[in-house]
Amino acid sequence: MNSTYSVDCTVNGIPQQGTDSSTGHPVWWPTAGDDADKHGTHVSGTIAASHNGSGVDGVNPNTTLAAIRVLKHNHTYLEQEVCGYVWAAKAGMDVTNASIGNRSPDYPGKYAVDKAYDTVLQRAVSYATKNNVVNVASAGNNKLDIDNIHDDTSLDRMRRQIEKRQPREVIGQAIDASNNENTFNPLTGLANQQSQGLGGSGLSLASNKGYIVPAMLDGVLAVSAVQKRGTYSVAPLSRANYSNYGSSSIDVAAPGSNVYSTYGTNYAYMSGTSMASPHVAGVASLLKSVHPDYSVSQIEQLLKKQAKERYNDLEAPADGAEYRGAGLVNAYAAVTEDQEQPTVSAQYSTDGGSSWHDLANARISGKATIRVTATGAVSSVSMNVDGQNRSAQGGDSYNGNATATVDVDFSTLTAVETCSLVLKAYGLNYDVSNDDVSKTIQFQAGRDAYATVTFDSNGGSTIASQNIHIGTMATQPMNPTRSGYTFQGWYTAKNGGTKYDFSQTVNGDMTLYAHWAKEPNALQRLAGDTRYDTMGAVVNAANWKTGGTVIVASGGNYPDALAASGLAGTMNAPIILTDGNILSPQDQSQLNQLAPSRIVIAGGASAISNTVMNSLKNICPNVQRVAGETRVDTSLNLYREGSGWGSTAVLATAGNFADALSISSYAYHMKAPVFLVNTNDLTARQRSALVSGRFSKVIVVGGTNAVSDHVAANAQSITGAQLVRLSGATRYETSEQIARWTMNNGLSMNGAVYATGANFPDALAAGPLAGKSGSATLLVENANSPAVSFSAEYKGKVDKAYVVGGTNVVDHITANAIADSLGLRHAQ
Repeated sequence: MNSTYSVDCTVNGIPQQGTDSSTGHPVWWPTAGDDADKHGTHVSGTIAASHNGSGVDGVNPNTTLAAIRVLKHNHTYLEQEVCGYVWAAKAGMDVTNASIGNRSPDYPGKYAVDKAYDTVLQRAVSYATKNNVVNVASAGNNKLDIDNIHDDTSLDRMRRQIEKRQPREVIGQAIDASNNENTFNPLTGLANQQSQGLGGSGLSLASNKGYIVPAMLDGVLAVSAVQKRGTYSVAPLSRANYSNYGSSSIDVAAPGSNVYSTYGTNYAYMSGTSMASPHVAGVASLLKSVHPDYSVSQIEQLLKKQAKERYNDLEAPADGAEYRGAGLVNAYAAVTEDQEQPTVSAQYSTDGGSSWHDLANARISGKATIRVTATGAVSSVSMNVDGQNRSAQGGDSYNGNATATVDVDFSTLTAVETCSLVLKAYGLNYDVSNDDVSKTIQFQAGRDAYATVTFDSNGGSTIASQNIHIGTMATQPMNPTRSGYTFQGWYTAKNGGTKYDFSQTVNGDMTLYAHWAKEPNALQRLAGDTRYDTMGAVVNAANWKTGGTVIVASGGNYPDALAASGLAGTMNAPIILTDGNILSPQDQSQLNQLAPSRIVIAGGASAISNTVMNSLKNICPNVQRVAGETRVDTSLNLYREGSGWGSTAVLATAGNFADALSISSYAYHMKAPVFLVNTNDLTARQRSALVSGRFSKVIVVGGTNAVSDHVAANAQSITGAQLVRLSGATRYETSEQIARWTMNNGLSMNGAVYATGANFPDALAAGPLAGKSGSATLLVENANSPAVSFSAEYKGKVDKAYVVGGTNVVDHITANAIADSLGLRHAQ
């Protein structure tokens, strides 16, 4: 029994599952006081006993059994039976078997409570039927004509007996009103109040329109029992002497006498309509297996139609007690009749069966294996091809298959021929004239004046090959596509060769190859809604390693971040810009991604507050502030914080940002300290640092209005270093001059960064990005900026460059001019 679907309905008609704590058994198992005649196991075995070589086989050994208990101590009540049918419907069962029967009071009767019993139970059965449950029930063992049971005067005696009791004590109980002589006696029934046990497929319960319920409820197949008349195995079948009958009430007959089946843990013979109905329930489950989409009505009609074929196997009743219904239940027909025709197919393989292809309209030019398959209710399949005959037998299953194969060789054919394969599949449907299938499949064999033109897209999208007549032209296909490349045409060789002319004729098999030209990369725009969003995009583009050092500087002013560009180079660190008063969400996100082991704050508390510093400590405990009283002092202290400096020092004005921005990536890459200086003089501490730094080269960025000749000469004098001044008439010319000089002094244009010269935040964040890849930083104003014309000198020589900031600071026209000058595609 399947415990998932089994249930106990004997507690107030409410389905119960689980384990009975007093017995350790499932709640739906029999308990003390129940009938111990193993009735339920006998019924269950008839339906589904396993095909295991022991005892008996059930009608359908593959069905899943569930028990729905509606009797307790051999009594049942209306709500219990209603619960059973409703549970069967809701659990999705296919078939119920009710090897029990109740004799309800005279229906319709003069008492409303009498009528209610049948009405309520009928509704439960109808609910199950509407949910596609086929319901089967035994007709009873009272020798009664149940078509006319209401005329029995003994019912009046039953009525009087009922009136002496409380109706609730009787109405709805399962009453076996037969005495030991199997004669109908309601008084005996009221005294015994017994019912036969539970067993079956899904629910075990049974009616059309009357007094034996559920057998006579609408939507229930009522089953009478038959027995052999005589001891011979071929003895005719007749009504079992105990079975109820009725020409209008009985739907189908089944064997019920001396039925051998499971009996507890053993086997035994039992007799009764209880033994007949599980035969019908088992056949119904077979039909549901064969026809899973059939409705209840279709299953019942088919079951009766097949039973009618065995009608003449039942003896006509000499006493007029009609018991046959539609006829004798027909299990064999359930799995052999009215099956659909077998489904047939034919395939071929040229690789020993590793892969199979549809034979219809195929062309086989050499050796191959041809396979035909018939699936379904098939007894055999045969084929004839290339003068060879092959056949294979199917099983006796309604869901079997048969496969036959044959090896062919068409390699000796000098021309293409149309061949035919004739296959036949023979079905199991002995009562259907068209259950056999004949089919002719045509295909081509051999070779003719055909050639195959194959297109090798060489990394691009797939292009189908063409089979064409030799002497005709191939059709030029649609151009393939390949991301990042431009299609150049079809060539006769993968590398080199000549471009193919599709106006020429084809003389044999050939392969054409796609040639491609790599498309330039696109200029990348790094931008966000705010300066901190832009900074985040810039930092992400550099792919910094985690666990290193990060420099944090104010995004509200420029000096500290500019001065820190060289220090960042010595530490291989990005520069994160933040609001001075609060750590922005963008900074928190970037710092969480970078997971630094050290954070250096560039600038004092007026630039980056202690509140921000504390927030940074929550991310990384190792936070250090480097600052001075002035921006000049801060730049000097940033120099002193570093180590591993290069041999070049940079002097830039402390009064503006443009010149230092342009040199920032050089300072980063060359590890050159940036000293922010006053226009007219160096401080004593700056002079000391320049001397102790032993620099061999001093670069002054900007004109004499930014850094005077006096300051430049003083720096050269005290260091003895080579002095280089890089300047122009405007900040944009200065930026171009700086970039031009750096091209010959360690930087390149591959990975160059372009930013607006009108403001500082974007370029501040981008300096480390360019410096990390050894590229220039250029300031632009518009499409005519000097940086654009300078970039044209490197057209086609770079595959990566960035424009930093949104279109409100570097517009599309300017960005497109930059891309064109470098030979890159426009930024998106």
